[in-house]
Amino acid sequence: MLKWKIYSEYGGKKIFPLDKTKKVCYSDKALTNPFMIISRDQLADLQGMQEDMASHFTDENFPISGETYWTCVQALAEAKLAELRGELIYEA
Repeated sequence: MLKWKIYSEYGGKKIFPLDKTKKVCYSDKALTNPFMIISRDQLADLQGMQEDMASHFTDENFPISGETYWTCVQALAEAKLAELRGELIYEA
């Protein structure tokens, strides 16, 4: 049984309960795909790695701003997700 719940909206997608006892974050996709579950520690590691990459990339490629970097990451992530869902076929 959940002791408490967090509901929030992020990018138009609802984030479902966070089970404090299991330290697992659930998204709307996790309800239909059991592989889309990530622990808090894994998420923190992923976030740290992404922030390190952003810092390194913007430092090495001045004058690209952090906002430009993250906008590009968002576009690439949306394209990759569409590809994984079969909505987009990537041709090099």
